[in-house]
Amino acid sequence: MVGRQAKNDFASRGIIIEGGLKVDLTKMMDQKTKNVSALTGGIEGLFKKNKVDYVKGMGKLTSTTSVEVQLSDGGTQTLKTKNIMLATGSEVSSSSSSRL
Repeated sequence: MVGRQAKNDFASRGIIIEGGLKVDLTKMMDQKTKNVSALTGGIEGLFKKNKVDYVKGMGKLTSTTSVEVQLSDGGTQTLKTKNIMLATGSEVSSSSSSRL
């Protein structure tokens, strides 16, 4: 049962087991994008529900109560607030030993 489940579940994520192990990068990236969108959409919904300002960009703490943000869509914004929460996000990195 586990093998059948893995075969079907892996295929939806771009990992093909039939006829040897193969990777469908397009399907894999589509699945990753879908998962990231669902997760970030959920976070944005929680922020909105709890009246939390959500700012996308690269931030630098300038004091214990302010952050300077280089906004993702251009420009700069300085936020002054009592509470600050930073989310580091993620960035793709490559390894020279695992080139495709």
